[in-house]
Amino acid sequence: MKILQLCKKIPIPPKDGEGVAVLALANGYLAHGAAIDLLSFNTKKHLIEEHDFRNYKHSYNNIISVYLDNSINYFAAFVNLFGFKSYNIQRFINKDFEHKLLDKITSTRYDFIQLESLYMAPYLDIIKSNTDAIVVMRSHNLEYQIWQDMSIHSKNIFLKWYYSLCAKRLKNYELDCIDRFDLVMPISKEDYFTYQNILEEKKLLLIPVGIDLSKYKTTYSNNSNNLKIGYLGSLDWMPNIEGLLWFFKTVWPQVIAKSNNIEFHLAGRNPVQEIKEIKAQKYIFHGEIDSAKDFLSSLDIVIVPLFSGSGIRVKILESMAMSKPVISTPKGFEGITVKNGVEADIVTSAQDFVDQILMYNVNSSKIEMVGANAKAFIEKNFEEKALARRVLNKFESLLNKD
Repeated sequence: MKILQLCKKIPIPPKDGEGVAVLALANGYLAHGAAIDLLSFNTKKHLIEEHDFRNYKHSYNNIISVYLDNSINYFAAFVNLFGFKSYNIQRFINKDFEHKLLDKITSTRYDFIQLESLYMAPYLDIIKSNTDAIVVMRSHNLEYQIWQDMSIHSKNIFLKWYYSLCAKRLKNYELDCIDRFDLVMPISKEDYFTYQNILEEKKLLLIPVGIDLSKYKTTYSNNSNNLKIGYLGSLDWMPNIEGLLWFFKTVWPQVIAKSNNIEFHLAGRNPVQEIKEIKAQKYIFHGEIDSAKDFLSSLDIVIVPLFSGSGIRVKILESMAMSKPVISTPKGFEGITVKNGVEADIVTSAQDFVDQILMYNVNSSKIEMVGANAKAFIEKNFEEKALARRVLNKFESLLNKD
């Protein structure tokens, strides 16, 4: 079986949840005997040097990258206000990518072409016109839902209106093209249920992010005097920014007022100015780090204050795979059906956050207990090869049908 993956940014080495999710399926496909090629944008915002992804151990036979400057052009965004198209989508339309895609699908016969996100949908016409491959979309999240949530939570009247416009146009675009896919694979149950209102059941397959547990070792912080809590994520993604600013405004001051032996460690790439300007006691900012696993292993507890977005939080899965208790909101645990207080902690208010952090500070045995339950939960529900096998079984049924 030959598969071509199309990505909006280079997933190797994996620097965020999307990269982990893309590679997990590719690794699983290879483990079951499939051959995979990758055609991806290498964006200015998330630029990866060629030697970095060429030398990284991966599962692809061939990797083709196309540079894309998808920076926001404020003049183009302003002009777009007077039209009807989604500016979010237009930023990923590129002639060079079209040419590389056309060359690839006309020179190689693929059984499946897997588009990693809605932002690859502008290339549906080229694919459908030049190949009989089965076309799949992996939906990492409902793109419009992210903007819709940001509109709801924004206090700025103009931004509230603009985010709502972005959400409306993205939703309309997805509704217009979604039925052209032969299969749609959402990664969270919540997104799957939304797609059920749009598509026939036979066109849907729920596939969460796979985790290779052999790569995630159980580790504990070496500092017995201080409780180390922290967060790791993209620091230019609006839902993450929103959640962190809320946390440092409403939660962290209460925590340090009641205990002087708790530290907060923050890491992530591309921090916006608001994140850089955070000032707080017992707070250490690491910026972009070389190893996500090393950073997570140094923590006792992982905090994920999230109120908007869609899809599944891969960093929560990775933290749980390393036996780390995770404290997050219901939004953070979408697609991750943990037992509250057993496999993780679901909180709904600032006071809940404070109480859970302080509870772990005085009850260290609970850290190991919840951490062990978390790891067992990941092993049962998110094993990489088992999920890839489920996808390939579906692919084979589609091939046999044709």
